[in-house]
Amino acid sequence: MSALLLVVSAFLALPCHAAERQFWGPTVDGLRLSVTLGISTERRPIQPEQALQITIGNVGPVERRILLGGITGDGPLYATLHFAVISPEGKRYKMDYTGGGVVGGYVSPLIANIAPGNDYKIQLSLTKFWIMGGPKETLKPLIDAGWAVEASIEVTPEQAGSPSRWTGKLVSGKMRY
Repeated sequence: MSALLLVVSAFLALPCHAAERQFWGPTVDGLRLSVTLGISTERRPIQPEQALQITIGNVGPVERRILLGGITGDGPLYATLHFAVISPEGKRYKMDYTGGGVVGGYVSPLIANIAPGNDYKIQLSLTKFWIMGGPKETLKPLIDAGWAVEASIEVTPEQAGSPSRWTGKLVSGKMRY
């Protein structure tokens, strides 16, 4: 019985990428950005799905307020998050996340308040990315084929709208499995 359990456990672990593996970029103003694969909890318990997990870590001494975009009645719009996919040959393509809400009414700011030593995580379905001028595949087969993914957040003073909000640019490491 224990041999069967061991085989089943090993089989279930094979197709999953390690969620603990973070691809951190450089630290800027006490903040850093990571991209990795995770499991989206958005649709649980109906059907969990693989997701791109974006983590903003505050390793600095002060709380940071980061504008991510806006919240609509349909969900979040991540206006300051940017994505790229990079082929094994080094060709870079911009990606758009198409899973956000639709602007049709009131939009309130989506702000991540991150205390020192804490993280803010965002899970985005792999099926909701569109690669501009690149392959028409979904993101998962490209990741499996050795393509890299990079995320960035860029907030200008005009976008931030308040001097108490962070401004600058964070770039993740290149996630490649």
